[in-house]
Amino acid sequence: SATWIAGHAAPAFDPDGPPDALRSALERQLSMGLIERDSSGALRNALADSVGCSADSLTWVFRLRRGLRFTDGSPVRSAHVRDALIGGLARTDHATRIWLLSALRGVDKVRAGRPLPALGIETPDERRLVLKLARPDRRLLEKLAVSGVSTPWKRRNGSWIDAVGVGPYRVGAENAQRSLTL
Repeated sequence: SATWIAGHAAPAFDPDGPPDALRSALERQLSMGLIERDSSGALRNALADSVGCSADSLTWVFRLRRGLRFTDGSPVRSAHVRDALIGGLARTDHATRIWLLSALRGVDKVRAGRPLPALGIETPDERRLVLKLARPDRRLLEKLAVSGVSTPWKRRNGSWIDAVGVGPYRVGAENAQRSLTL
């Protein structure tokens, strides 16, 4: 277990919420996305074991590592990553995810508070995620590495005790927004 002193109340668990440095730091301990930045700032595969791109840079295929599990032991599927990608698109309090995924087919038609349009996200099987872009985006992998953008959670709402991610830690105890035991 780890004790982490932050100097103010813990933020609410809201993986699709507006950017918050403390919440992002906590979430990075509890789960990971398709792509991540390592300690030197270089991009590396995290949940993905391979990434492929079409010659025109409009189709990206991510294959999840075999045997991925949430900290409760249940399997991680490509649909969980899809849910992470679309989770913040319909928010009415911020448009961060829309900006980051603006090259994704259909995102230009997203309107806050309305049902999502058809998007260029496919999950042909439990381990593959296909992103279809409307235009090439040289920085797509960097954007997918932003905390929370492609991070799967078993549930995307609730309290920190409900935050079941893909490790390395899990929440063992929560004390009324004053402390978390990981």
